[in-house]
Amino acid sequence: MVFKKSSINLRIFILSVFKLSYNFSMEIKELFIPYKDSKTYVRMIVGNPRKTPLILLHGGPGSTHNSFECLDIMSNYDDRTIIMYDQYLCGKSIGGSKEKVSVDNYLDELENIIVYFNFHKVHLLGHSFGGMLIIMLMCDRKPKYVSSIILADSLSSASLWSEESHRLIDSYMPNKYKKIIKKCENKGDFDNKKFKKATELYIKMFLASKLDEKEIPENVLACKKLERRNDSYSYEKLWGKSEFSVTGELKNYEYTDKLSNISVPTLLISGSEDESTPYQNKIMYDHLKCFKKWHLFQNSRHMTYYDYNIEFIKLVVSFLNSIEKDK
Repeated sequence: MVFKKSSINLRIFILSVFKLSYNFSMEIKELFIPYKDSKTYVRMIVGNPRKTPLILLHGGPGSTHNSFECLDIMSNYDDRTIIMYDQYLCGKSIGGSKEKVSVDNYLDELENIIVYFNFHKVHLLGHSFGGMLIIMLMCDRKPKYVSSIILADSLSSASLWSEESHRLIDSYMPNKYKKIIKKCENKGDFDNKKFKKATELYIKMFLASKLDEKEIPENVLACKKLERRNDSYSYEKLWGKSEFSVTGELKNYEYTDKLSNISVPTLLISGSEDESTPYQNKIMYDHLKCFKKWHLFQNSRHMTYYDYNIEFIKLVVSFLNSIEKDK
């Protein structure tokens, strides 16, 4: 098993001496791609057309591309086209209807982008829910145009996710919040103010970046300040009202056994204090039968590309270039 660890002391040292050098020649294009009853907002970092492009799928459901903008500086390390976009009904994307929110609609939207640009091959990187979309795409549609996939802080099983979430709650959260969560979940009282407060603490403990103000690189800080339009309807319809238990349409999302059908090189990335726990990633890793790697960032939560921005970027670049070198 390929299993790498990063030192928190090394990270702090790098951040303390590293002065971010932006690529001022970077060409960024923003456009709206027609898609069914909507227009998908796409943000493209233009790179070498001879290199296979990388498409980024954000989390959620219902989030935006915003946090991915801290990966713009990947162009300093690897001159390839990078595409990020706001999924249906999210962020800057225009139009759409609630009735059409579904996994198939999200997958159709991704494939619409690929067709629009006439990409014959792509690499895919999905964070959290974005990783789920990639897994479903690879297992259900078996596309020939995907060269590799990167699953960052993601999952292959809704039931295991729920089990691990409750294990984190029982093991690490204060007793009063454990009781609130249990009581509200039993009653289905997800709008309860105390439940929301407990959820906020859970997010702080297992999702939010661990970096304090002095450690945050400028590009990450800029992303955190961007305005965003999240779509709560999509989140509740597909996931549910609770971060800990999947009660929406994804409650039957069980793809662990199907991972063996994935044949392209796969990179798993996760954090040691991530709600996408090491245990979940170990299970995913073991079920993959393709060329695979797993990188565990120590002392990191769900936002690994915030907590270890430069290391994350170098890891992804190294993985992509090693694949293309072998071909």
